[in-house]
Amino acid sequence: MKVLELTDIKKTFWKNKQCFSAVDGVSFSIEKGECVGLVGESGCGKSTVARMITRLEKTDSGEIFVNGENVTRCKGKALRDMYRHIQMVFQNPVDSFNPRLKLGSSIGEVLANFGTPRGEIKQKVERLLVQVGLEPAMAMRYPHEVSGGQCQRAAIARAIAIAPELLICDEATSALDVSVQAQIMELLFRLRKETQMSYLFISHDLALVQSICDRVLVMHRGRIVEAGDTREVIEHAAHPYTRLLLASVFPLHPDPQWKIPDVPTAQGEEGDACRFWQRCPSCGELCRTERPSLRKLNERHDVACHFAE
Repeated sequence: MKVLELTDIKKTFWKNKQCFSAVDGVSFSIEKGECVGLVGESGCGKSTVARMITRLEKTDSGEIFVNGENVTRCKGKALRDMYRHIQMVFQNPVDSFNPRLKLGSSIGEVLANFGTPRGEIKQKVERLLVQVGLEPAMAMRYPHEVSGGQCQRAAIARAIAIAPELLICDEATSALDVSVQAQIMELLFRLRKETQMSYLFISHDLALVQSICDRVLVMHRGRIVEAGDTREVIEHAAHPYTRLLLASVFPLHPDPQWKIPDVPTAQGEEGDACRFWQRCPSCGELCRTERPSLRKLNERHDVACHFAE
């Protein structure tokens, strides 16, 4: 069963009187209990996709389905009901909380908004804090009074308070040091095992994605350029952009000579050209004239590159 399905969603923004495409025809789905990674450089459109799914940004076109129901234009009660199924953990945990509320009050507010009787809220908040590895006493702390890792655990407790079917983690560990990152990843892995929750894990770090995700989607300048089973994509990367990302994380994969060229790329309209051709070590004449579509290499691997083979 598909918890989430995106069909050809698009979003454009205006900057300095120039229109550029942040998300350009993205389509994918997430099954119940599945963890899907969405990776790419900063500015490629990953967070915009997350904000469109959660309706923090409106879509210009395309459709979003949650449990088979079209929520692309839903409002009011329908939008509120959607948040029962989808919750999000943001990159900066401190900024995601109201600084005037204690952590317990912020978590309790979610429970109250979705119908938990007031007399049961305190007990449920304490249970949630324990579930994410915090002491119940943390409920009386303000966001600025705890560490970044503790605050992110509290943010996860708030997100899972109403038992959503899909948790979107938008760079949820990038603001934390390495040891705390590992703890949060272990927590997410344990919660998934316990609850069968689905994840959309957004990151620029393929090493992190490799440790938790079943499938990975590689995004470059608003488009999915490679997709497939995580192990298949990492071990047999077919798109030059994916190979460059891997070379930046794993210096000997696939070849140490692969480095991302420091070539500025315009964000405006580029006609029918591949958006990566200026930086691609394997660029051919076809790349300058025809934009490649996502196509199957095999049953577990899709790629948008003319010369992937």
